[in-house]
Amino acid sequence: MGAASGRRGPGLLLPLPLLLLLPPQPALALDPGLQPGNFSADETGAQLFAQSYNSSAEQVLFQSVAASWAHDTNITAENARRQEEAALLSQEFAEAWGQKAKELYEPIWQNFTDPQLRRIIGAVRTLGSANLPLAKRQQISPTSWLPREATPCSCLPGRAGTTLRASR
Repeated sequence: MGAASGRRGPGLLLPLPLLLLLPPQPALALDPGLQPGNFSADETGAQLFAQSYNSSAEQVLFQSVAASWAHDTNITAENARRQEEAALLSQEFAEAWGQKAKELYEPIWQNFTDPQLRRIIGAVRTLGSANLPLAKRQQISPTSWLPREATPCSCLPGRAGTTLRASR
């Protein structure tokens, strides 16, 4: 498959001790097509901002859910890496759009006549974990909670808290 499909070749595989010596990867760049454009700082501009945010957020959310599904159905180091990458890109997306919303609509968003638009702009302004530096975002990523050698498991019927691990 080509580069347009988003799939990469096998790449170089290094033993775990060597991987630990590598410097952290640089921050992932948000696709320019997903970054906020230029909007007027009034309610009409906010309507266009919300529409553009919605269509871009659909793409980012789909990528994140697809990566999460791939990891949840096939727990591998590669799928864990892709899930973490998608989560970090989602946070970068939230940061870019949240900062733009604050920049344009901070003084006026609560005065919008459309209550739904007020809720949307208010929610986009909230950055959550996107406020954190990249290292902290990686630390709180759900995939960082699991050991790399995690295996699929399930609870015994009627016995919550007990698990059956898949044999290797």
